[in-house]
Amino acid sequence: MSVRNKKTFFGMGLIVISILSFFLAIDSTRFLAFKDLPESNFFNVTINQFLVSECENTSETCSEEEALILEGTASGVAIASRNGTTYVLTADHFCSPSEFSFFTQDLIKEGKVSVSSDIWVTDDKGTMFLAEIVYNDAKKDLCLLETAAKIKTNMKIATFMPEVGDTIYAISAPYGIRERGVSLHFDGIFSGCDVADMCYYTIPAAGGSSGSLVFDSKGRIVGMIQMTTVGFNAVSLGVGVDTIRQFLIESKLFNPVYF
Repeated sequence: MSVRNKKTFFGMGLIVISILSFFLAIDSTRFLAFKDLPESNFFNVTINQFLVSECENTSETCSEEEALILEGTASGVAIASRNGTTYVLTADHFCSPSEFSFFTQDLIKEGKVSVSSDIWVTDDKGTMFLAEIVYNDAKKDLCLLETAAKIKTNMKIATFMPEVGDTIYAISAPYGIRERGVSLHFDGIFSGCDVADMCYYTIPAAGGSSGSLVFDSKGRIVGMIQMTTVGFNAVSLGVGVDTIRQFLIESKLFNPVYF
C-alpha cells in the first residue's frame, strides 16, 4: 500500500471512529439519564372508596354494610423520607375523586350512607403500604401523601425548567400497568409552559398516568403529568417546577432551603 493510500485509509478510519463515537455518546447520555431515574422511588397509587350503609337502629346486632363503589389507580413518586415517614407526590384529582352516581349522591345528602376511602401505594417490589393525605391543593392539582414505605434516595428539584426541545423523562403506570419488577419508562420533548404554568410534554399518557413526575436529563424534578389531550394522548400536560416547589413550601413539611 502506498503512503498516499495509507493516509487515505487512516483518514477514513478516523471519520468512521468519530461517527461511531458520536452515536455512542448520544446512546450513553440516554442510558445515563434512564439509569438516574428514581425507579425505586416510583409508586403505583390505588384508592378504594366504600359506600357504608348506616344502621337503622343502635342495637348491638346491627352491622354496617360496605360496598366498593370506586377503585382507581394513579402514579406517584416518593420525593423524600425522614423520621420513618416517606412523602409521595401525586395528582390531587386522584386523591379527591367525586365519581358518584346521582343515586349515591342523594343517599349521601339524606344521611343514609357515608363514604370512606383507603389509599395504598405499591413499591417496585410489589409491597403495598397504607397512605394518608397530609396536604393537597385542588387548584394546583397536587397531593402529598405520607406512608411508612422506605426509599433510599431523596429527590432533587430543578431550579429552572428545561429548554424547549430538551429531552425529558417519566416513569408512570398508564391503565394501572405496574407488575412486580416492571416499570414503564417514557421519554419525550419539553414543549414549553403557558402563562398559567401549564406545561406541555410529548410523553404519552392515559388513565393511571396522572401523578407521574417529569424529570430532566439529570434526574431532577421539573413537572408532573396531570392530564392528556383528548384523542391524541401522545401529548401530556401538567404543572411545572415552580408550582411544585411552591406547593411543597406551602405544605410547611419541608424547609424552603432544601429547594
